[in-house]
Amino acid sequence: MIEEQFRDLSTRPDRYVHEGLDSRLIKANRTAMRILGLKPEEIAGTFGKSLVPDTPDAQRRLREALDPVGRGTDTSGVVLELRRKDNGKPVWVQWWSRPAAGGDFTRTMFVDITDRVLMGAGAEATPEQNAYLWEEIRSGHNFGDIIGDSPGLRKVKEQIQLVAPTDAAVLITGESGTGKELVARAVHDHSERKSRPLIKLNCSAVPEGLFESEFFGHVRGAFTGALKDKPGRFELADGGTLFLDEIGDVPPAMQAKLLRVLQEKELERVGDTRTRKVNVRIIAATNRDLKKEVDAAASARTFSIA
Repeated sequence: MIEEQFRDLSTRPDRYVHEGLDSRLIKANRTAMRILGLKPEEIAGTFGKSLVPDTPDAQRRLREALDPVGRGTDTSGVVLELRRKDNGKPVWVQWWSRPAAGGDFTRTMFVDITDRVLMGAGAEATPEQNAYLWEEIRSGHNFGDIIGDSPGLRKVKEQIQLVAPTDAAVLITGESGTGKELVARAVHDHSERKSRPLIKLNCSAVPEGLFESEFFGHVRGAFTGALKDKPGRFELADGGTLFLDEIGDVPPAMQAKLLRVLQEKELERVGDTRTRKVNVRIIAATNRDLKKEVDAAASARTFSIA
C-alpha cells in the first residue's frame, strides 16, 4: 500500500504537449519529454515536425496530422513515426490534438506505441479508446509531475519505485486533493505496462445499477438504452492498468463479481454468455479508512450473531 498524504502533488495527464500551429513546442510534461528525448531547456526551440524522419511514409503521416490543425479541427489517433531528439532512435506514437479556443495553439496527447509497432501488433486505436482519450483531453488536466523533496515525499517516491515494476495490485490512501491519481499514474509510468493504457473510473460517480456495465461492458439489448455492444473499463485496460478511484464506494454485491474477475482474469459482458480473458493490473484509491470500516462491519455481525 502507498500511503499518500502530501498536498504538494499536482495532477497531470500522460504525455501532453502544447504546440503552436507551426508545430513549435510551447510546453511539455515530463513524461512527454522522456519519450521524445527532450530536455526542459530544449522545448522552446524545438518544432514537433523536426522530429519526423524525412521519408515519404513518415511525411505523409505528418501531413495527415497537421492538415486538420491548419483548418482548426481535431486530429484523432494518427500514427506518427518520430525520432528521439537526443539519440535519434525511432519512436512511434498515436497522436490526438485539439485546437485551443483562441486558435493559436493546440493541446496534444500522445500514446507511445513503439513496442506494439516493432512487434507487428495492431497500432490503431479502437473507437472506444479514441473516445476515452478525447475525454482525457477535454478534462483539461494541468501539467506537472511529483514536485518536492521533503522526507515524506521521498518516501512516497521510493515506494513507487519499489511497487511499480511488480504486477501487484496497489491501494493508495489519502484525503481528497492529495494527488492520489498522480501517484497511480507514476506507478503505471514506471511499470512494464507503461506502453499500454491507463484507464480510470471514479467509482463514486457511478450509479449503483450501472457498475457491472461500467466494469465489464454490455451487449446490445442487455437493458433499456443498450443500443449497441460496449466494452467495459476492464476490456479497455486489457494489457494495461485500471485505476479505480474511490474504491470504497463499490457496492458489496459488486465486490464479489469484481473479485472473481481479479482471480480468474476473465469476464462476461452484461447480457452476454461469451467469456473474455483480460490481463489488467488494478490500482485503487480511497479517502476512507477501509480497514476500520471492515473491522466495524465484522464486529457488528459478531454482535448480531451473539
